Amino acid sequence: MTPRQGNGTTQQAGEHMRTETAQDTRAGTAWTDGRTRAPGQPGESGETGTVPEPGATARPRAVAEPEGNAEPRAVAETTGNAEPGGTEESRGTAQSRENGPKRSVHGALVKALLHSRTERGMVLEPYASRCVRRGEVHELVTTDHRETAPGSRIDRVGFLGFVELACGGVLDRGDEVWLEGTRIGTVLGFDACHFPNHYNILVSTDRLLTGGDLRLRPEFSVSFLPGAQVPSA
Repeated sequence: MTPRQGNGTTQQAGEHMRTETAQDTRAGTAWTDGRTRAPGQPGESGETGTVPEPGATARPRAVAEPEGNAEPRAVAETTGNAEPGGTEESRGTAQSRENGPKRSVHGALVKALLHSRTERGMVLEPYASRCVRRGEVHELVTTDHRETAPGSRIDRVGFLGFVELACGGVLDRGDEVWLEGTRIGTVLGFDACHFPNHYNILVSTDRLLTGGDLRLRPEFSVSFLPGAQVPSA
């Protein structure tokens, strides 16, 4: 009889707890300061007044994802660590910061050429500059092409002749080319169809010019100048 009485007591206690839970659900739950709130009304931290079932485990609230699900690190990388030169403007700025002063390169004509061609098929090298050495011989070729993209086909050309360099240096696209004190044009780029024997140094001119047009002779002075410089006498 004693065990049955104990079981009855336990059953009565459980019914009493369910009754109190139902009453709490109908009457609402208490705020921390003693106030009561109705079921479903938000609490101090935003939670509602719904009472969980006895023995139920409360699930942690989900943390809101950043808008667009972007990771903070990715945002930092795009705002402060962009590689210089991503755009044409930034690449131009970077290039201007790279190029400092340089010396001019001088030499003398060793052979004049008199012909021109309109289907030569030279190919522009993918380099805007080339290093040259003292004593090297390279060919000067004029063209009215304006393409500077690597691999551009250069058909219309006029041949000036061969120049022996009296000093080493760096030839850049845009350098001014002077022959016997007269500005001929600017360096467009380089063709390497005869390399390593020599480069064809392509000179941008308004029209095709040959050694015959300019009446070139051996030992005429040749200068490659950075910018608008006038060769000294």
